[in-house]
Amino acid sequence: MKRRSSWVVAVCAATLLAGCGGQGAVGPSSGEGDPPAHVIDPSEQLDPATVAAAKNEGTVTIYGEANDEIMKPVITAFNQQFPDIAVSYISLNPTESFQRYLSESATGGRTADAIISIDGTSFLDLIKRGEVLDFTPPAAVGLPEYANLAPGVYAVEENPAVGVFNKAVLPESQQPETLAELADMADSGPLKGKLVTYDGTNGFGYVATQTFVANEGNAWSLLEKLGRNSQTETSSAPMFTKLGQGAAVGAYFVSGTIRSVVTGATAQVLNLKLFADGTPFIPRGIGITSKGQSPSAAKVFTNFMLTEQGQAAGCKGGFTPYIDGIECDGFSVAEVTAKFGAENVYFTKWDDALISSQAEIVSRWKAAFDK
Repeated sequence: MKRRSSWVVAVCAATLLAGCGGQGAVGPSSGEGDPPAHVIDPSEQLDPATVAAAKNEGTVTIYGEANDEIMKPVITAFNQQFPDIAVSYISLNPTESFQRYLSESATGGRTADAIISIDGTSFLDLIKRGEVLDFTPPAAVGLPEYANLAPGVYAVEENPAVGVFNKAVLPESQQPETLAELADMADSGPLKGKLVTYDGTNGFGYVATQTFVANEGNAWSLLEKLGRNSQTETSSAPMFTKLGQGAAVGAYFVSGTIRSVVTGATAQVLNLKLFADGTPFIPRGIGITSKGQSPSAAKVFTNFMLTEQGQAAGCKGGFTPYIDGIECDGFSVAEVTAKFGAENVYFTKWDDALISSQAEIVSRWKAAFDK
């Protein structure tokens, strides 16, 4: 794939919140606007025996925090390739996906065959418990090194931490181009006390902060300037509402999946921005559980997510592709790297430092943000 008013924003925020927190199954669809059918490159295909076993299983159950609308184009494209495998996708919050799997698997009940999540610490814990199948999909061969997140876990996307601004209060011509400019502007003018960002103690907010600190030598100086002028939220929806109503004028370190709702009338109010001096890319991984009932179908779905077709379909829903050659409204890893340079693209590593540095980073973050 090459490629107005505050109440509108509030409605979109409510939709986003419902999608992130709700539960539901998404099956095959064939309506207008579906991604075109593609043929997976033979070198990326699984062996015929695994595909046959997957079709015999007939279904795959997946837990993840992305909402149903984000996943819909992916599932549609998958079912164009594999119409004999139904996908049951259940949207949960990140921690709940892992807790629910552990609870269900302990009793021998039907549970997730795979988990798709941005929560690296929970995935690493699941691996230590022996609950993730150490599987290498054929499509993973040749992917960038950063795409292999942990044994058996691969990135389905690299989610950029973006900025968002209310254009009615701060016109695009006056919006900062860098985080350093944002930090300097935050002490006066329309941005003073009117910034919003994720809570940095857990979830996306923590990982974005950890990645920024690990790669930017001046990180804490910038975060201290930003912190004294920032409100914090635990999800995108209230941030969206505040931005649309003018209670906040700018946001930073926001999940790039909001690209899927900053369209139409909402795009007349809000502007997405990538900062030239550093963009953390937060991976969303997929791993096959060791106690799922459809392991072969999970392998087929996991492999599909790492193909060009899977990544292109993900872009339609709001995921950010990292495979070269896939354009995504200027937000793909290749497009951002070409625009700002590789030195300003920061990839999160799912390693011991992600966990071992958490206490120190959270402590400093709380001091900077007066929490």
